[in-house]
Amino acid sequence: PDLVLLDVVMPEMSGYEVCRRFRANEATSFVPIVMMTASPDEDKVAAIVGSLATALLGSHLPPARAATEVVRGAAADGGGRRGGAGPCAAR
Repeated sequence: PDLVLLDVVMPEMSGYEVCRRFRANEATSFVPIVMMTASPDEDKVAAIVGSLATALLGSHLPPARAATEVVRGAAADGGGRRGGAGPCAAR
């Protein structure tokens, strides 16, 4: 995939675990991952950055801003896997 848009809370496997698995797989380790959450708190932000997500979207963002962040995530170079800037902090 060119981009993964991933919720933090999902049934059966958390978004954090999906992110970690993507990064551990050589075939997907470079794919930008934009994670979403309804309650961005400091602990979640730290866990997301630690799991190498490219960006975090909170549900408080207006739709136009959220779309901008998704485009930025798509333009990111896989969290630094191919020379990009690496993981971003929450927006």
